[in-house]
Amino acid sequence: WVALEGVARSGLGEGTRLTQLDWVEEQFLSKFGMRIYPGTFNLEMSGAEWQKTLVQLKRSEGIEITPPEGFCRAKCFPVLLEDTIRGAVIFPDIAEYPAEKFEVIAGVSVTESLNVKEGARIKVRLQLDDTE
Repeated sequence: WVALEGVARSGLGEGTRLTQLDWVEEQFLSKFGMRIYPGTFNLEMSGAEWQKTLVQLKRSEGIEITPPEGFCRAKCFPVLLEDTIRGAVIFPDIAEYPAEKFEVIAGVSVTESLNVKEGARIKVRLQLDDTE
């Protein structure tokens, strides 16, 4: 596991639509054993450790989310937020996807469960393919 820290940021609301698609729900249930909460939890990542991890993420296979035609593929990695909430970070296969964006799908509302405010620093443990 890689230990990181990010800053909580509001999203654009697109995660709610994504997480309510039947095929997304089915894939997260089958690949992560998780019924997903509608919406995503967004962190802004920065710093040297994040840059190093980003290189590893791009090289790693991750767990692929295979969409029906008309949607983009994505790869995901298991995460643990504040040592209590399990989820998955999702990286859509979109050229313009921001490198600092860390979008987490979980089975609960992370914001409510951790009582997170905009700008709060959140500890993240990220499982890469080659880490235990």
